[in-house]
Amino acid sequence: MHFLGALFKSLARCIALATGIACLVFFVLHLVPGDPVELMLGETSEPRQYELLRAKLGLDRPMSVRFHGFLKNLVHGDLGTSIASQNPVARLILEALPYSLLLAVSVVLLGSCMGIPLGVLAAHSRKKSFQLFSWVSIVFVAIPSFWLAPLLVLLFSFRWPWLPVSSFDHWSGLVLPTLTLGLSLAGYLFQTTRVAVNECLSSDYIRTAYAKGLKPSRVLFRHALPNAIVPVFTVTMLQFGHLLAGTVVIETLFNWPGMGKLLHDAVLQRDYPVVQGTVLITAMIYVAINSVTDFLNRFLGHNYEQVQL
Repeated sequence: MHFLGALFKSLARCIALATGIACLVFFVLHLVPGDPVELMLGETSEPRQYELLRAKLGLDRPMSVRFHGFLKNLVHGDLGTSIASQNPVARLILEALPYSLLLAVSVVLLGSCMGIPLGVLAAHSRKKSFQLFSWVSIVFVAIPSFWLAPLLVLLFSFRWPWLPVSSFDHWSGLVLPTLTLGLSLAGYLFQTTRVAVNECLSSDYIRTAYAKGLKPSRVLFRHALPNAIVPVFTVTMLQFGHLLAGTVVIETLFNWPGMGKLLHDAVLQRDYPVVQGTVLITAMIYVAINSVTDFLNRFLGHNYEQVQL
């Protein structure tokens, strides 16, 4: 019963957040200066042609009527039609989402494989060689992705022409954007893992385990890591949601056809339906992953309770 109550509460929160996000996205975007019809036709268009296109797109109707139609279509799963390409927004998002998913999975795998093991070793070992990774991780986190991306392109595409600048038809085109985002995520996960493991290793129940004569490896993997993994798991999932929702700068720099690139192009074209749909789906992905993460932490045994000795 408690399980169903928590599930119902999570679903109700998601629905409430989705409604609030939909309202916010609609009104904020329609307050942004700039006329999409003028952008499409140019400033030299005839007034008659201008009015016909505005009527066709529904921009001549009051905002309240447009908002009602937007919510009505949203309930039926209709995100509208792109002003620029005249394609359904849902189709454009479904075409871009797999590319963002591929990039997000690649970045999370790289960041997790680098950051989490090194963070555990740095917390458990007192050797200076492992402590050096702490400074390196801070550098990775501090470097802006819009600066690191051109640097990697200059090194691995021009200085040493090993990787393409932009290619989504071959696995090599995924390497540079994955490195750009993965190094920063690795540094972030390293710091999170190191702090979480250090906190667990300084707890009373860990000192009790050592006093009972347990091996350091058993104490680490049996008693410390099950508790330390909670914040690491949470951070990883939230970062995955952020990546899956779209990284506008990196996808634009590498011409990667994901959600971020779709949003960037739609903003430049004043394509309100695409911007609305992309931002709404992006926010819902983040909300859903956040809810799933909280749900898993609560009901699949990932919590901060101390492991019984």
